[in-house]
Amino acid sequence: MSDSPRVRLVVIDWTGCLLDFGGRMTVGVNATAPTSMLAAARQAAFVPDAIAAMAALQERGIRIVTTCEYPRAVAEVFVAVASAAGFVPDANLCGDDVPAGRPAPWLVFRAMAATDVYPPSAVVRVGDTADHIHEGHNAGTWSVGVIDGSRHLGLDEAAFLALADAEREAHRDAILSRFEDARTDAAVRTVAQLPSLLDEINEQMEMGARPGG
Repeated sequence: MSDSPRVRLVVIDWTGCLLDFGGRMTVGVNATAPTSMLAAARQAAFVPDAIAAMAALQERGIRIVTTCEYPRAVAEVFVAVASAAGFVPDANLCGDDVPAGRPAPWLVFRAMAATDVYPPSAVVRVGDTADHIHEGHNAGTWSVGVIDGSRHLGLDEAAFLALADAEREAHRDAILSRFEDARTDAAVRTVAQLPSLLDEINEQMEMGARPGG
């Protein structure tokens, strides 16, 4: 185990970050019916450049643990869909694995244990809601919010892209404000910006910065 000041683990939520833009998967779906949930999960589309961004991180030796609040069966569908597209996370955790979800830190702690990564400053929690930001802080990790695709947006990708430029920017500003209110360490529009952001975080750690600072 190394204490070198660099990011070695990314814990990232499926919904809004990697797939299911806007968290719209369960709209019109009976969430109490397992077959309906599984069918919706199989149809969830990846956000643009998500697979390429994860590949870029893995090529650097960064471990990736995916998370979601859905049951294990749905989480496994996400992994199967991602695997077919060329991305296999180091571990895949879900709401069934912990006593409480975000903003409690348990999923992040489970991810750290599953990959043997420590200290928390070597971990970046990536999510699309303010609760993910709080979760990362509660775990002592870096917290990063994803703006485009956030569940705070309330729109699917087609509806978002159909907006006028000024309307899209207004939505982005509102989501960024929610992340800033939650004291996010950083925010990105999409996960495509994660590799360059992690470079910046590594540089900050070399100069002594730590999460929440």
